[in-house]
Amino acid sequence: MVAGKEWFVQNLPEELDHPNEFWYDPRETKLYYVSTSAPGGVEGFGEMEAVGELRTLVRVDGATNVTLSQLTFTGAHHSYLDPHASPSGGDYAIQRSGAIELVESIQVEVSDCVLTRLDGNGLLVSGFNRGTRVLRNRFEWIGDTAIVSFGDTAGIDGTGGTQPRDAQIDSNLIHDVGVYSK
Repeated sequence: MVAGKEWFVQNLPEELDHPNEFWYDPRETKLYYVSTSAPGGVEGFGEMEAVGELRTLVRVDGATNVTLSQLTFTGAHHSYLDPHASPSGGDYAIQRSGAIELVESIQVEVSDCVLTRLDGNGLLVSGFNRGTRVLRNRFEWIGDTAIVSFGDTAGIDGTGGTQPRDAQIDSNLIHDVGVYSK
C-alpha cells in the first residue's frame, strides 16, 4: 500500500468489522449489517442482523390454481408511510400492499402458513379474485392488518365485479396486529 492512498475491499462478509458496514448475500437474498449497538466489535455473522427491505414477499398475479402451504413469511418492511387508498369511498384508508399479495387471480389457497413479524399488512387480496381460500394460518406481530380484501369500484358503484368474491377465510389465528397502525 502506498502511503496516503486509501483502498478498500468489498463483497467479503468476513471483513465486516465496524458498525454500519453491510453485505448483501444474493443466494440467500438477505442484507446483513453490523449494528451500531454491537458490543465490543463483531466476530463474523455472530452479531450481525438480517434486514428485510421488501414490502411484498410473494405476489400471485393473474394466476389460477396456486397453493401456498406450510410456509413461514417474516421480515417484510413497514408500509405505514406508503400512499393509502380508500376501499369504500369513505374516510377510512389503508395501504394496498401486503407480505403476500393475491391480484386478479382465481382459486388461490394460502393454508397452514405462519405470517410473523411483518411490519406492513400480512395478506392482501386485491381486485378481481375468485375462490380465494385462507385457511388455518397464524398471523402474529403484524404491523398493520392481518388480512386485507380490497376491490375496485367506480366511485361508490361496486357492480363492475372487480372485487374479491367467493372467498373463504376460516380457522386462522390472528393476534398482536396493528403494532404500528390501528
